[in-house]
Amino acid sequence: MRATYFCHIALLATASVVAGSAGAEYRCNSQAMPADRGACAAAQQGPDALRQYVQRMRAVQQLDFFEYVNKETLIAWEEKERRDRVAEKAEQVPRPGLASTSAP
Repeated sequence: MRATYFCHIALLATASVVAGSAGAEYRCNSQAMPADRGACAAAQQGPDALRQYVQRMRAVQQLDFFEYVNKETLIAWEEKERRDRVAEKAEQVPRPGLASTSAP
């Protein structure tokens, strides 16, 4: 899980740098094309879903990952990752009175 977290952070950092420097046009404000609507919906689910959508659509239409990511999307992904980590830690903490007892 820790390696996955750092991979996502690296992806987010790269996305913010590339999106800012490449001048990618953010396409989720005006969703004229069906592929754009699908990509924006995938971006709402997270970076993995967007990456998979872009790869799947590559044979049909040329899509750029960073055209569907803006600062708000990056923040939402980071917050979701943070919530997932907190939930995972909560699941790992043993709760008093819930210790399993095995029958002899």
